[in-house]
Amino acid sequence: MNGGESERFYDKLDIGSLTCALRDLNSALDSGTANGITFQEVCDYLEKGNLIEHLQERLGLSFSTVRPEVEQNKFLIEGLRFVRDRAGGQELRRFGVQNSGVCLLIAYVTELIQNGHWDKSSLMRY
Repeated sequence: MNGGESERFYDKLDIGSLTCALRDLNSALDSGTANGITFQEVCDYLEKGNLIEHLQERLGLSFSTVRPEVEQNKFLIEGLRFVRDRAGGQELRRFGVQNSGVCLLIAYVTELIQNGHWDKSSLMRY
């Protein structure tokens, strides 16, 4: 994916969607429902584009702001694919992840946040 393609999602992906996804994934890890979701499983469903639907079914979660019918879902999938493509199969070296699909997603979402691949105007200011 080239830089121009990344612009499709990062100027629209809400920071709240990213942090809520992290919270929901963290909860799934803590409860044990994330056990058995493999790295390859996440990769396969990410490629198909129906990762969120699959995770909702497998984890028994209703993601707060990235549900399939919510536009943020599309932007999140694009963002996750962007990070995957940039990682180039080097997830173990770059993120320390090779087994857990949920840990892979946490690494990808964290990468999106750390590298500023989200809509800066969505940052709440107090």
